Amino acid sequence: MTSPLRRRVTIEDLIALVPSFPAVAVTGPERSGTTIATEMICHSTGYANVIEETWDNDFDRLWRILGERQRVAVHAPHLTYRLHEVDEKCGDRVLVVFMQRSVDDIVASQRRANWGVRSGHCPDGGDPKGWGSPASRWYDGMSHELFRDVIDPDAHLCLNRQQVWERRQKALVSHYVDVEYESLRSHSLWLEPDRRR
Repeated sequence: MTSPLRRRVTIEDLIALVPSFPAVAVTGPERSGTTIATEMICHSTGYANVIEETWDNDFDRLWRILGERQRVAVHAPHLTYRLHEVDEKCGDRVLVVFMQRSVDDIVASQRRANWGVRSGHCPDGGDPKGWGSPASRWYDGMSHELFRDVIDPDAHLCLNRQQVWERRQKALVSHYVDVEYESLRSHSLWLEPDRRR
């Protein structure tokens, strides 16, 4: 695909677009719907689901997967720190799917899952702020320096990641779609919150 693809889509639109790309990277703040969106893509297209643990914060491995493998959907919430590198590392073969969900809903979900502690971004059990904790193995100091002018040290980490995407990274990615979390409700894999484990 040579002309840029940049727009907001529903899950149905996304599923129709996916076969035009050898690789798809599903990203957004943790608890924004990246896991279920990746599963929906794979269920509907036959793409292989490359779970986050496969590349486990090793960006060289991630770039190889996205740059070389065919018919893969990579679950990559941590990629939000490095989205601006996708085209440079992988050319125009990757469709970036950025999950959009309200910050309040993400924060509520992170609290229920105790994500701040589990990620190491907030060992005291609070809400991660700024660009996260430098003590976390998931912290990305290079992108922190690059986007320092956009990052609000008092704002929630997920809001900062959304703002960096909107204000700085989006313009550097050839092919992306934004998908609203609520649009996932129309897919057959959707479960209402009271039916989830």
